[in-house]
Amino acid sequence: MTGLRLSLVEQPKFSLDLSSILPDTIGGKSLDAVRRTSLAQGRRKILLGDLFEVAKISEDTLEFHGVTKELSRIGSGMTQGVIRIVGNPGDEIGAFMTGGEIHLHGNAGDYLGSGMRGGIIHVSGSSGDFTAGALPHTSLGMRDGIICIGKSVGMRAGERMRRGLLVANGNAGPYCGSNMIAGTIVVTGCTGPGIGFGMSRGTILLKREPPQMLVTFNDCGTFQLTFPTLLLSQLRRINRTAFRRLRSIKRFRRLTGDIACGGQGELLVADQ
Repeated sequence: MTGLRLSLVEQPKFSLDLSSILPDTIGGKSLDAVRRTSLAQGRRKILLGDLFEVAKISEDTLEFHGVTKELSRIGSGMTQGVIRIVGNPGDEIGAFMTGGEIHLHGNAGDYLGSGMRGGIIHVSGSSGDFTAGALPHTSLGMRDGIICIGKSVGMRAGERMRRGLLVANGNAGPYCGSNMIAGTIVVTGCTGPGIGFGMSRGTILLKREPPQMLVTFNDCGTFQLTFPTLLLSQLRRINRTAFRRLRSIKRFRRLTGDIACGGQGELLVADQ
């Protein structure tokens, strides 16, 4: 595709769905054709050029600048290419994406990466509730791919997560990994109550001891495990901050649960 920069010049009055503006849908179009792209705003139809200044750039990326919370679903369903977002967008960024990369320089809303099946999302700031979790009308959360959060995630991050990797370099809200089916979550900050509630499989790796542990988790003891070493080799490539914070840890306390749901999930807590 040809690189494009979309700079917000007029604030939308209502929430605007930008899921139709993807690298593979507008790549190669002329600037006039891009400006004439129709967007749905409630029952109204507006033109992309009415809200954004459109310009070509040398990089082969699709960039959104000046983004606000009224702009939602950016990168939702994307299959390829690179999207760069500067600002603090609304909900469902990267939902159901199957490929490509999203780089967000700011904070994300709720349901970041919900239902994604591939690709990579990097967020420099924090994300809202249900990051990598399931949307209300769906049965599964993140199914594959990688999400890296520079700061903190809200409540129920990774809820009903099926596969993939979620890394938070800050704190995680209550019920992180709730009803988790599989996949891996890494949190290098503090966690709220209810971590791992209802999880049937999967791994949650924590740098800090949770403030309280569910009674439906069994303490298996402290070990030097192979899995964290393999995970660190991946973090070294995709998230240097998490790698630096975890690389000196050699032993982890392993807890298995939730025994109310089969008990095959695990919490790995760094032994420091």
